Amino acid sequence: KLLKDEGNSIATESLSTLEPILFFVHANEEATKRCVKFSSEEELPRNLMNIFIKLIDTLGYGYVATAIEMGVIQLTNHTWPSTAKNISVMLQSFELRFFEFVRQVNYIAIVIEEHFQSVLLPYLEDFATISSQCIAIKGALFGHLEDKICVGLQLSKKILLEIISRYLSREQKKGDYKLKEDKEDLKELDRPTMACQQVIKFLNRQVDKISLCLDGGNLTQFLQEFGCQLQEVLLNHLKNCTVSAGIGGMKVKKDMNEYRDFAKKYLAPKKVEE
Repeated sequence: KLLKDEGNSIATESLSTLEPILFFVHANEEATKRCVKFSSEEELPRNLMNIFIKLIDTLGYGYVATAIEMGVIQLTNHTWPSTAKNISVMLQSFELRFFEFVRQVNYIAIVIEEHFQSVLLPYLEDFATISSQCIAIKGALFGHLEDKICVGLQLSKKILLEIISRYLSREQKKGDYKLKEDKEDLKELDRPTMACQQVIKFLNRQVDKISLCLDGGNLTQFLQEFGCQLQEVLLNHLKNCTVSAGIGGMKVKKDMNEYRDFAKKYLAPKKVEE
């Protein structure tokens, strides 16, 4: 009952604090101890499973899954600035909180797994059926959370790419690739355009954040997919640019080399064209 009441009151809070998570687990551990003390030998396995189900339902589905759903809704309802100035500001300071959600969910999954292994499983080793049911219940929760996370990551990727696309379409100057062969323009060949520099800074910040919050296969898959789709965004952007013959093309190549070097280092090395 205590778990249920607390769950109703905090289900809509962010995952940024560990206090309610640790509360759920501690309460479940105490309930398990009382169950072991007061249950008969015949009733113990099923009572333990029911207590574990309460943790899964309240912490897993009621708290964590609800928080992820709220995060997905925020991503779905994301609004865009109406002016070029605001797009530029967004590029410089934008952060998606959903990646933090993913990191917290991974931590919670570890906590639940450790709780199951150390607190519950020792009492169920001789009850294979109940033990298997608990493992299946736990696995179903983890699969459910993973599905919701995948939806949020796809939306996050879409938003990041859209920011880059909107920024380049508004901030890439018409004359950036329309150069003349004079001294001033020749000096510009040594460095990428300002728009390219800003996008690279944005990408570095985002990849640093993503790398802190995702791990393993999730990180690899996200970065590879992001790298491939980023290439599409950049190529579509170039199709709308006016490029002068000669040094204009060289300037385009300079920008593309910057993007390529970044992608080879952080995103999808095997998929980046030379």
